[in-house]
Amino acid sequence: MKFAAAVFLALLGNAAAAEASEDFVSLAELEDSLLRNLFKGYQKWVRPVQHANDTITVRFGLKISQLVDVDEKNQLMTTNVWLWQEWTDTKLKWDPDDYGGITSIRVPSETIWLPDIVLYENADGRFEGSLMTKAIVRWDGTITWTPPASYKSSCTMDVTFFPFDRQNCSMKFGSWTYDGHMVDLVLVDHYVDRKDFFDNGEWEILNATGVKGSRRDGMYWYPFITYSFILKRLPLFYTLFLIIPCLGLSFLTVLVFYLPSDEGEKLSLSTSVLVSLTVFLLVIEEIIPSSSKVIPLIGEYLLFIMIFVTFSIIVTVFVINVHHRSSATYHPMAPWLPSEDVSASSFHKVAAAQEVERVI
Repeated sequence: MKFAAAVFLALLGNAAAAEASEDFVSLAELEDSLLRNLFKGYQKWVRPVQHANDTITVRFGLKISQLVDVDEKNQLMTTNVWLWQEWTDTKLKWDPDDYGGITSIRVPSETIWLPDIVLYENADGRFEGSLMTKAIVRWDGTITWTPPASYKSSCTMDVTFFPFDRQNCSMKFGSWTYDGHMVDLVLVDHYVDRKDFFDNGEWEILNATGVKGSRRDGMYWYPFITYSFILKRLPLFYTLFLIIPCLGLSFLTVLVFYLPSDEGEKLSLSTSVLVSLTVFLLVIEEIIPSSSKVIPLIGEYLLFIMIFVTFSIIVTVFVINVHHRSSATYHPMAPWLPSEDVSASSFHKVAAAQEVERVI
């Protein structure tokens, strides 16, 4: 009896599994039929509108995931972002009741019409820079496409207050070929989405906002969306390894004048300080852009200290030379100097007194 019941339950389970399998295949067949009907005669190069003068409105948003690098030398900002785009394709509509309640499908973005939105200030030549991911198509023709992208955008750097500087970098997006009458852009959110942002160890994003603008070229106008990023440098690294050593070297320059003239390291210390400051100046030159418009204050400070150290070396050489004067190194006075009050014998007496002091 128990064996018969077990066999009955097994047969019942197999029947249920077979029915579920049939339902799954049926759903796949419905989606396959939907795709065939939607893309029958569909041309992805044609703007999907009912009338020629209709405008496609693209809702645009930006989400930043990582600030990869800020290259001050080449004036570049590298970011990883997600481009949120949504528009309506009038050719990709269907009735969910005709296809088993299917309300949305995922299709390769290469098979549908896409607004050719690019980054205008792209610095690496790859204006698209995005991965061709799948797009979500809903039954009412609404298409949502959120491709990830990695951009290198141009950014004018102001390094006056390096390393306590702030930079304002922008990213301008717009259609490459369509004017505002064909494709219009609408800003979804004035703030860049930073919920999944990965912190950068050198820079902090203080603010990231977007604004819509347009430019006119004759009879046509071209809309674009500009995102501005206010970046603040985290100065701890440069403070510990650049500013504090420079200040220490500056104080060493003053200590040169406290060394006795008999010490042989008096001149060597000044020369070592000058060489060290030169190395720090070369380090800064490798970081900041080669521009004559803006010179960082720390660079001006190092140049001033180098001039001061050079002057101290000259003074040190003069002091050492005078200190080691003796009768053997006596130089007669120039004939044009007055000799009534000062005679050569006076210098001989002074030199002899110095020799006696050294012996004692």
